[in-house]
Amino acid sequence: MAAPRVARAAIAQLRSTSSKHANLFNVARCAGWAQREGASMLFLPECLGFMGESAERTLDAADPSIDDALQTQEREALLERNGFRRALADTVASCADPGSEVSDDNKQSDNLADAEPIASIIEELRFIASESKLWISGGGVHTEVPPSELDAKGQRKIYNTHVIIDADGRIQAHYHKVHLFDVSIPGKVNLRESNTTSPGTKLVVCDSPIGKLGVTICYDLRFPEMYVELLTRRAEVLLVPSAFTVPTGRAHWHALLKARAIESQCYVLAAAQVGMHNEKRESYGHSVAYDPWGNLLADAGGYDGEGLSGVLSEGEASPVQVPSIVVADIDLDRMTEMRERMPIQMHRESCSFQRGAKRQEEGQGHRINNSPKMTAQVTPHDDDSTTYEPLLDPESSVMVFLSEPAVSTVSFFTGDVDLKKSRAWLKERLGRICKANPWLAGRLVKKRKSYHKNICLATPSTIAEEDVDALIVTGADDALSTISTETPYEVICEKLLKSKAVVGRGYHLVGKDARVSKFTLAKVADGQVALIVSITHAVADGHTYYKIMNMLSSDVQSLSSTRRHDFVPKSIEAIGTKDHKYLSSFAFALCCIKSMLCGSKARLDARYVDEDKVKELKADTKSGWGYISTNDILTSTFSKATKADILLMAINLRKRVKEACETDAGNYSLVVLYDADSSASPEGIRASIGKGPPYTRKGEGGDTPLLGFFKTLGSRVAMITNWAFADFKADLSLCSSSGENDIPLELHLPVPYHPKEIAFPIGVVFRPRPGKLGLLWGGSPKDLSLDRLIEAGAPLGDAISDNMFPA
Repeated sequence: MAAPRVARAAIAQLRSTSSKHANLFNVARCAGWAQREGASMLFLPECLGFMGESAERTLDAADPSIDDALQTQEREALLERNGFRRALADTVASCADPGSEVSDDNKQSDNLADAEPIASIIEELRFIASESKLWISGGGVHTEVPPSELDAKGQRKIYNTHVIIDADGRIQAHYHKVHLFDVSIPGKVNLRESNTTSPGTKLVVCDSPIGKLGVTICYDLRFPEMYVELLTRRAEVLLVPSAFTVPTGRAHWHALLKARAIESQCYVLAAAQVGMHNEKRESYGHSVAYDPWGNLLADAGGYDGEGLSGVLSEGEASPVQVPSIVVADIDLDRMTEMRERMPIQMHRESCSFQRGAKRQEEGQGHRINNSPKMTAQVTPHDDDSTTYEPLLDPESSVMVFLSEPAVSTVSFFTGDVDLKKSRAWLKERLGRICKANPWLAGRLVKKRKSYHKNICLATPSTIAEEDVDALIVTGADDALSTISTETPYEVICEKLLKSKAVVGRGYHLVGKDARVSKFTLAKVADGQVALIVSITHAVADGHTYYKIMNMLSSDVQSLSSTRRHDFVPKSIEAIGTKDHKYLSSFAFALCCIKSMLCGSKARLDARYVDEDKVKELKADTKSGWGYISTNDILTSTFSKATKADILLMAINLRKRVKEACETDAGNYSLVVLYDADSSASPEGIRASIGKGPPYTRKGEGGDTPLLGFFKTLGSRVAMITNWAFADFKADLSLCSSSGENDIPLELHLPVPYHPKEIAFPIGVVFRPRPGKLGLLWGGSPKDLSLDRLIEAGAPLGDAISDNMFPA
């Protein structure tokens, strides 16, 4: 999500009690006031829905696990309105009215407490978010630890969960508090959060309307290394919802928050609890906002006399007005300017500390060494201001995406193309795309001292003109001067793959001064101009690639390069754990090696998809799913034509697995495994997709078994993937001499593999022209040909180009 450069945040201050109904009414009031103030997002404190008198009551009052909440969200958008929810909606509406006054009357919540039970705090927050059309940071909700995550003792425990909810009421992210507050101050405070709470293990950064959020809770504030790591993950606004005690608040609250803001050069928003919650618990207050320079932007007040309102004395139910909000404007351009004037992160990354060094003989302590010889080399240019994002496990593996060829395409344009003006257009357009997606200008570097072991995507914190220039390939005209839409496709592939226009495989880029993407405009043969776009497969799948391609002719949007590492185990479950194990087996590896060593040279061909034939096939196909896609038809006929014993179909798991969404850049795709039975018909393909997850093959008799060791060794393998993403309409155009982008695309082609590298039959569905689908295939002529595809019923029509793909 591309955040507006200036957006308003509303930071709430609450005095939560053991009455969930009253607490939620106060949240609704704050949402209404935030709406009235023009805020995009409301930030709530820790323990927002329940503050109990005992550990037992807190455990009993906990929400179901966050997994249950996410599953509920998938089943139904929001639960039905009841009397309580109608009252919440009325409260939001009345408080959003500029003429409304604060009401301390909780009679309404008391009257509804027995008659209207609460589904869960998170469900009610989802409702309030959708009703107010605000994003909400639910800064701390107690959620049950699932039985599968309990320790060996099996003791009932909760997570302290910070949940981010969008304006449609959907959960966008959640974080379980990592650092638990166990403290004893004689005569003042005795709290042991670990008695009831399990610690989380993962850091969370997520997009929002006000910027990229670094999500934490309360006691995390005392661990600066955590915030440094959030900064490397491109956090812009740090969230510290809290219920600080009065003694620790007086001593450290403002100092710690100001320090986190200054050292990270981020905005810091800290919603707080205030006042007497019960006889045992009292909170310091001071919901605040700090800017990246450490300036206090807003303070809701609390104990000690500082703040915007209130005469403060201990023992009062609340020293200041509650509930209340304060607002602060988040200006990301101002933050960027501060970071450029004082590049702290760059200096932090270029410094190496000698850990475990022997003490000097003089007894002067541990040595700090900034010598260039001792400094870890993170990129070829250590003076760049850079963020580091660990890649997903498959992206960092030479057995998977790190060794795959780059995702590359060539688009031809014919006509009065003004190359100079078109190159100026490309640079301007690419500059806008890179500012929203700076990872395109990134490099791959070896693992750093961080929370993760994988290869990292090193991304410039800010995009400069030289970063954009580094992505645009110049001087490729001579190498590509002989190609055109009349050139045999295999020659085009060979010329492109040998030119500077195509990015190398991921493992060739690691530690090199090489960007992960390239964009080339070259004058080629027959009066044509070619646009070549290439992104290394280690950082982008087809979905990500075509999102970028679409931005060349449509709106620019920001794709999140923050990797969702919890996606990897979920993706394995989504395609079937047994199937994933099979694809990683020694037998399947030997089968692939046999295909590479024993197969003959591949021949490539491409045809348009005949839409009339597709309609006929869809009409003739009877499916219990009520729907058969063009891809189902192409996949099944491709499988039959190749006589595949093992068919691999690439599948985009965004939306299918909740851990990945449409705007996630990276490799969030895997392959579904079929056998001859399950891929014999479009219905078999649809059954595996419709019944998932897991998206495992379904034959006529149901789930079909995996092949054994020896049958695998002798099996025929084929693979098909679909690059005809809905976002890409193939409506690119270049500049004519008039300066307008009025020279339309003539032909768009994928460049997946060099013919010599095709080990077994492969098919690629793509969009060669606006409104047209095509199928490109390659393989040994004895395994795959046009005649075999037609015989299998593939709905293919005319050749994409008679000279490029001769009969």
